[in-house]
Amino acid sequence: MELRTYIAIILRRKWIIAITTVVTVVVAIVGTLLTTPVYQATTTVRVATLPHGSLEYQSYDVVYNDRLRNTYAKMATAAPILGELQRRLGLAKLPSIKVNVTADSELLQITVENHNPVLAANAANLLANLLIAFVKTTGTASGKSAQEMLSDQIAQAEDEVKQARAQYSSLVTTTPNDLVGIESANRLLKVKEDTYSALLGLYERARMTQGLRDPVLSVIEPASVPANPSQPRAEQNLALGLLVGLFGGLGLGFLLENLDTTLYTTNQIEKATERVVLGGIPQSKRKQHGLVFDSTSPQAEGFRRLRINLSTLDHNAPLRTLLVTSAEPSEGKTTIAINLAYAMAQAKQRVLLVDCDLRLATLHKVFDLPNDYGLSDILQHNASLAQVVQDSKRISGLSILSSGAAPSNPSELINSSQMTALIKQAAEQFDMVVLDTPALLAVKHAAALASTVDGVLLVVESARARQSSVRAACELLVNAKARSIGVVVNNTELDQL
Repeated sequence: MELRTYIAIILRRKWIIAITTVVTVVVAIVGTLLTTPVYQATTTVRVATLPHGSLEYQSYDVVYNDRLRNTYAKMATAAPILGELQRRLGLAKLPSIKVNVTADSELLQITVENHNPVLAANAANLLANLLIAFVKTTGTASGKSAQEMLSDQIAQAEDEVKQARAQYSSLVTTTPNDLVGIESANRLLKVKEDTYSALLGLYERARMTQGLRDPVLSVIEPASVPANPSQPRAEQNLALGLLVGLFGGLGLGFLLENLDTTLYTTNQIEKATERVVLGGIPQSKRKQHGLVFDSTSPQAEGFRRLRINLSTLDHNAPLRTLLVTSAEPSEGKTTIAINLAYAMAQAKQRVLLVDCDLRLATLHKVFDLPNDYGLSDILQHNASLAQVVQDSKRISGLSILSSGAAPSNPSELINSSQMTALIKQAAEQFDMVVLDTPALLAVKHAAALASTVDGVLLVVESARARQSSVRAACELLVNAKARSIGVVVNNTELDQL
């Protein structure tokens, strides 16, 4: 389909689309208003990257840090910490808690959701503090044993230094002449002091290394009391409702279009009837039945085009009698017949307009003429054509043959040989005879009458006629062996002309 076809469908189904959109938006708004607000508070914790190596050269193990952060995330939602959190908050049930590891960073985000914004913020901050305290309490295993062993060795070395110093002082005091013993005690004291100093250096190095390797957790952004709820998101719900409603309305509109057998466009009517469209009469705001349109109106121009198209048909089969009908009532066939006859009379033709609806007479009302005598009287041999034909009064060259008094057997009269003879007689006296008949599917004799004229013009009202009805009418014309010269589309859009 072309773009203009899609646009035409959207315009036809605009109320379906609009109502669907409005209803969806209203549902979204009501749902948003009825939803209890949920507030979200987030505390951000930093896990410092752990170095490894010596004091002189250190590198950072990023993979280990990622594993550590994932471990802490699991610990934050473990039973011991959550139990302590529940106890301190004094809650029967904990709020919703999520711990996210932020990619490519050293951060953990502790998020708490609750209907109470203050509780959400307090819970997030307290959980972060509990996690930090828990990690400090448990600590890590790296470096602890080495420090303890060095501490024991230092204490022992310190005692040995004291003993060596005491022995050296005693020798100097008691036996000053024992130079060999004093020298030996002095060397032992120096060895003990060197050992003690070495152990102190090792202990300090181990202590500093352990300090660097201990994991460092800190809160870098505490949670604050949220001012606005995280759910429901009014703007998002409204936008989503609008989009869902719009696309849902479009989908429903196109679905109804596919299910709808109503004929809207000239192309649809041509495909349904398998006949050429000779003209189209645009919509008019004037609602008076059968009224002749102003000569400067688009409708009048449409009838002039229709008259010209009829005049250019096959000259080997001259068109002197024309039957105007439709598939079903109220498609505007009488209006078409009147204005087409008027357009022909304007072209200096002598035109006879015949009301063939013996049940529901119309033409005499339009032209404000008496209907005491008419077609039914001719068919019942109660009058001649010359006696009952009336001048239209309004339009020069246009004569009217009203239906006359309603008979008890209209179908038999219309299908009689007298009707056929009357049509031939009228064709001899007038340049064009236009017969306004009942709808084909409403009255059986309309199709039978179609075989007695030079041509049948089928009126199809746009946006009203249904495909099945139009096809059934065309089939009746084919079975009646009528010469269907084409279709005129009533109430069409100007862009379809």
